[in-house]
Amino acid sequence: MNDSVYDLGSVDRETVSVVSNQPVVATEPRRREGGRQPRSTGFWSQRHAGAMIRPPEPPPHAAGTGRPRRTLDMGATLSLFAPGMGQMVRGRPDLGFLFLISGALLSSLAWAAWTTRAGLAQTLPLLGLSRAWGLRTLLILYGLAAVLHITAVVGGIARHQGARPQAGFLALTSALVPGWGQALAGRAWRTGFCLGGLWLVGFAWLMSSPPLQMAMAEQNLILPPGLGFITNPLVLYTGPAVLWAVAMSDAFHGRDVEA
Repeated sequence: MNDSVYDLGSVDRETVSVVSNQPVVATEPRRREGGRQPRSTGFWSQRHAGAMIRPPEPPPHAAGTGRPRRTLDMGATLSLFAPGMGQMVRGRPDLGFLFLISGALLSSLAWAAWTTRAGLAQTLPLLGLSRAWGLRTLLILYGLAAVLHITAVVGGIARHQGARPQAGFLALTSALVPGWGQALAGRAWRTGFCLGGLWLVGFAWLMSSPPLQMAMAEQNLILPPGLGFITNPLVLYTGPAVLWAVAMSDAFHGRDVEA
């Protein structure tokens, strides 16, 4: 039996020689419609494309949880107790100094008007003014201080990023100071409403205080008929109760309501 033996090495050499004799034709890259070439997908292009197009950063999360981190509004809190400090921590030292200086000036004028009320009562008639202007000056300074304080607190509120504090915590802070919980929740106009009510309650208690009543009696001054009702005990005790209840309820139930 004659078996043919094939030399595979020679076959490979022939195949290689045939392939090597074929001319090499450079193929042109396929073009897209409109005559534009596809962008390069090399390492350098991918690196720069990733640097130019970045996904949005996720919001900060608390450690070990998937919930957004709760942050307290320190600007409004600082301005609540020291008008102007909130603006300083917000990067507005000029506005913060303005609030601080204005508050100190109003306090000094009110203290001076109160301690020298006897001398003012004798000096005002010489200037052609009634003695009632001594009391009116104190009331005007009180009103200016209220406006200054409310403006500083509301101006210190920043937009909240992430979840607001717990509803119970907001209600607790509003129980301490009406409007504090609203400020921590980022609700500006409700903060101003609660603080305005707090200043009105303070005005009623100021007008009914024994030292002021005695000073008015010494100068034969009485409250105008429109303001006489604020010294009524029913108003003195009902007003604060209503204010505190409304502030706490609003802070607790309105936590997720936008300002």
